[in-house]
Amino acid sequence: MAFNSGMAGYDVKTTRREVVALYNRVVLGSAGAVASQENAASAGFVVTQTDSEAGRFTVTLSGGAAARLLFVGAIILGADDTAFTDAKGIHVAVRNDDVATDGTFEIQFMQNTDLADDDVQDSLTVLFKVEIQLV
Repeated sequence: MAFNSGMAGYDVKTTRREVVALYNRVVLGSAGAVASQENAASAGFVVTQTDSEAGRFTVTLSGGAAARLLFVGAIILGADDTAFTDAKGIHVAVRNDDVATDGTFEIQFMQNTDLADDDVQDSLTVLFKVEIQLV
């Protein structure tokens, strides 16, 4: 079921009228830099590396502020046969939820050993799913 939500930047595809699911595929380069991602119009948000913060990314919604953040998922696509290292960011948490005020929040990757903030291994892809409730 789809309908026109009346909010520019979002094509709502859900049976719950006020919820929007957004997706993005982000390829990382070295030291946590974003090498490429889906375009903002298709994904509904842009991911940028947060300055001076290891393993942290700012997510900016294309349609601006929404009522609230409902769900965030971030999955790392690993290489075919190379093991993940626990000395790099593999766990994920959400920080700084400002979706209601300015349409942003942050994703933080952490090490497996001590949950210290850290970059994801170089040249991997992260798949994002974000669900928001519209204003």
